[in-house]
Amino acid sequence: MSYQRLNHKLQWFDAESTEYVYGCGDNKIEDYNSYYEHLPSLVELVGRIILVETKDFGYATKIVVALAHHLKIEHKLRRDKYPYEEMEMQLGHDYRMEMEYWMTYFSDTAAARAIAHFPDDDIADFNYLLNFSEKELYEMKS
Repeated sequence: MSYQRLNHKLQWFDAESTEYVYGCGDNKIEDYNSYYEHLPSLVELVGRIILVETKDFGYATKIVVALAHHLKIEHKLRRDKYPYEEMEMQLGHDYRMEMEYWMTYFSDTAAARAIAHFPDDDIADFNYLLNFSEKELYEMKS
């Protein structure tokens, strides 16, 4: 089974794959030592693996759009009629609806409303430790 074929149209991006990735024996994946320099192909691969593993088209689309947004390649996401749309509809996947929903979700205004997490939250969570001496920190009991 191939996750991605070289020079084939990508599912979520308006581009062609620069990679050939397939499953081989012993539950391994082969990719011919790729460097994954084409970001749409890399993000597409992650989406395809999630889709194959979970069979959840909506979640796979969410991850693809999230990665595209954070990698600043969302402008390369497919906006035209999806070439396999009829096949996806037969499988119960509404490509256009999923893309529109997740594109809105990850837009700058929606993300600000939906996610109350800031880049420095993880570090700032531990600022209270600055109030203690090193000795006090070692003596703390849980």
